[in-house]
Amino acid sequence: MYVNWLIDRKNTISKQTWKFYKAASVFTLSTQFQDLGIQAADRLRLETQSGALKYGTGTSAHKYKCVPPKALKELLVWTGGQRSKYGKPLVH
Repeated sequence: MYVNWLIDRKNTISKQTWKFYKAASVFTLSTQFQDLGIQAADRLRLETQSGALKYGTGTSAHKYKCVPPKALKELLVWTGGQRSKYGKPLVH
């Protein structure tokens, strides 16, 4: 069940991320699903931030910061073919 999975992951995400995931999940479960969704939302509402990380581990310092060559080529071809006054300066 999704709620169990989310609760099990709590110790791997930051408190802020936990609050965001929890709020989004409670809203979706309680508005988009019938009885079982409402029960799952109620269970999730009872979960606290306890056990979540103080800070996240996926900071921008660890993220991949480049455009793969194939994607860059496609972007340059696409922008060069545009009639926009901004497309050509990007390519040249």
